Amino acid sequence: MLTPIYRLNAEKLHNPNVVKVLLAADGSGLYCSRSALPHVRDVDPAEWCAHTSFWGHVGIYAYRADVLLRWPQLPISPLEHLEKLEQLRLVEADIRIDTLEVEGGQFSVDVSEQLEQARAIAAIGSL
Repeated sequence: MLTPIYRLNAEKLHNPNVVKVLLAADGSGLYCSRSALPHVRDVDPAEWCAHTSFWGHVGIYAYRADVLLRWPQLPISPLEHLEKLEQLRLVEADIRIDTLEVEGGQFSVDVSEQLEQARAIAAIGSL
């Protein structure tokens, strides 16, 4: 699987509606969470971005055909259930998640408030 990621700023880092991706040294996705990853110990959370890079998940996927064919046989994983993130089903099934860095600033629709914002933007665009 391949998914786009973007560098997170401090404003979005602790928002649970923004999905974060923890990267391996080779750039593959190790884990996805609604919490900031990694945890920067002994540092005020407001200062975490000064110590390391944090990555957000755009929410678009590219799958190989064999992974799509396996999907129906993969059970909902415990981590997927806890975090409410379907990509964790792949993590627990040991399916590699490759990433592609894109520019940040994406607008996501994860909660009803964001849906209303998207509708307002669409309405302005149709004027």
